[in-house]
Amino acid sequence: MMANYHLTQKVGKRSAGQSAKAKADYITREGKYTRQSDKLVYAESGNMPTWAEGFHPLYWEAADSYERSNGKLFYELEFSLPVELEEEEQIGLAQAFAQHIAEKPSDLARALPYTLAIHRGNGENPHAHLIVSERGNDGIERDPQHWFKRADPDNPERGGAKKTRALQPKRWLEEVRAEWAEMQNGWLAAHGHDARVDHRTLEDQGSTKPPQIHEGPAARAMAKRCVKSERGELNRRRIQAGKSHKELVHDFILCSAAIEAEELEMAAAGQLGELNSESEKMSDSTELKPRAEKPLDGTIGEAVKDEDERKKKRVEWKLNILSKYYGDRIKEDPVFAQYWNPKELGDGVIQLSNKAGTVTDNGDVIDVKSTGRAKGGDPYLPTAAAALHLATKGKGWKELNVNGSDDFKKTVYGLAYQADIKVNFQNEQDKKLFDQAKDEIDKRQEQKEQNSISEMRELDEERNPRGPRLG
Repeated sequence: MMANYHLTQKVGKRSAGQSAKAKADYITREGKYTRQSDKLVYAESGNMPTWAEGFHPLYWEAADSYERSNGKLFYELEFSLPVELEEEEQIGLAQAFAQHIAEKPSDLARALPYTLAIHRGNGENPHAHLIVSERGNDGIERDPQHWFKRADPDNPERGGAKKTRALQPKRWLEEVRAEWAEMQNGWLAAHGHDARVDHRTLEDQGSTKPPQIHEGPAARAMAKRCVKSERGELNRRRIQAGKSHKELVHDFILCSAAIEAEELEMAAAGQLGELNSESEKMSDSTELKPRAEKPLDGTIGEAVKDEDERKKKRVEWKLNILSKYYGDRIKEDPVFAQYWNPKELGDGVIQLSNKAGTVTDNGDVIDVKSTGRAKGGDPYLPTAAAALHLATKGKGWKELNVNGSDDFKKTVYGLAYQADIKVNFQNEQDKKLFDQAKDEIDKRQEQKEQNSISEMRELDEERNPRGPRLG
């Protein structure tokens, strides 16, 4: 029986606006993260210099203050723990793995400082975070500022703690993934479990099973806003549908955009078309005019006491309409059916609508119309996201043409950049709009991380006004 395997590596860089102290606070649930829903099970730090022994935040704050501007603040490994093991056994396994990673690298005389934290994962997704410094503790006494200086191989006492290069090659991560699988299997066997893990990709294993999705806290939080079922249930449904991690990005963008639709009011249009060999630029489609309708005489509905049951039946009804145009795969994705109302206009044309606007699938081209301006937001975002999702997921288009106003194109290009969707630039202006959207998204992310660093430092000063000042 195969158990779940998950291990990823991240690198914290000052140049990317990241903070070692904020990362340490997050994984150990310190500072502003004390009330995180995903509770801390266990935490430990090791191989710290004397000035940070017993209080790991000092080390990571010093890294933020004194590491070179182009230096790496930390390496992080995030890895799942076998649900088959008891909690104490999971802790023992994570400790052994952390100490194995941090033990003396081949190019250093001493081990690496590290902080390990284990999160409960709501009982269904236990996992651990390990952040490791690349500066080995060689036992030489240095103050924080001296520790992070450039190493002096001829006079080690005069320079900073030497960095290891062992963590950098891709080969190291491949070896670590294999070692983690071997260690897990050893512990599973030692504690009487038949389950085993395999670090190889499913393709390398010869399996046709689609990859599972690691359920991080951000994904769960977004799912709670976007769907009424639990994140784990949505995950299982999407795994059954064979969705990849890249495809989930599409869903999350659409999901968040659908929420913003609730605040919209009036105006604007654009158009999406599939890029094909016959025509690089789709011609403008005829605008569909709303049909005149007389006022309703009244309504008749099923007497259902349970409101949730009524909503469930409505979603099923909408999914049945959508499946006529996009196949049964649309039934595995509740996003459209929850936030968009389908309407058949005849001649194979279907229109999706809500307060955000309309998305009309004419077959070879998708018309997009928003209904207004979001309060402080992008009026094109919800409808553009829905059109992209429909084009790539519902219709299977691989490359897109985009026509419309520059503002509409810029919104679509930004979504395409985030979801890694290929678009065709019909002129230099299109390329400029894409670059502008990309730069704005990157800057917003960088500013968000900088704000997080500032908040962490302000909070630390409030909590410890007389504590050590590290810059």
